[in-house]
Amino acid sequence: MAKKPEPRLAVMHDAGLARCGWPGVDPIYVAYHDNEWGVPEYDSRALFEKLLLDGFQAGLSWITSLRKRDKFRKAFDGVEPTKIARYSAAKLDKLMTNEGIIRNRQKIDGSVLSARAYLAIAAGASAQAQAVDDPHAWLEDVSGDKSLDWVKARNAKAEA
Repeated sequence: MAKKPEPRLAVMHDAGLARCGWPGVDPIYVAYHDNEWGVPEYDSRALFEKLLLDGFQAGLSWITSLRKRDKFRKAFDGVEPTKIARYSAAKLDKLMTNEGIIRNRQKIDGSVLSARAYLAIAAGASAQAQAVDDPHAWLEDVSGDKSLDWVKARNAKAEA
């Protein structure tokens, strides 16, 4: 019978910093853990990049995506949605030959659809924000509450 892996608890690192155990000592993983993981992201363009990278990661380890991120950014024109939304069939074929990225045709084709959806959402959000003269209008629920208190991760099961 296979031995169950030990849980990864906080690990003390050279700088005297306690970190989660999952990044180990891989410099890419450690930098991601320290600078990105669990840090709120409010820039919609940066969120779009994360969405695409998450999509390409599906079925693979996250470190695989992180190790390919710089080449991914270069191959996908800085992950600029306006450029990706206009990719031609020839560009998509060229991406399939790029060994520096995760080469999966469905994921590459999906990046174009995601870019188009991102731009449509951004255009709608921009129009709504202009209409109410508030750039954070999307935060408001129907009662007018912008505190996000209405978004609860609590329920009877969680409280039990």
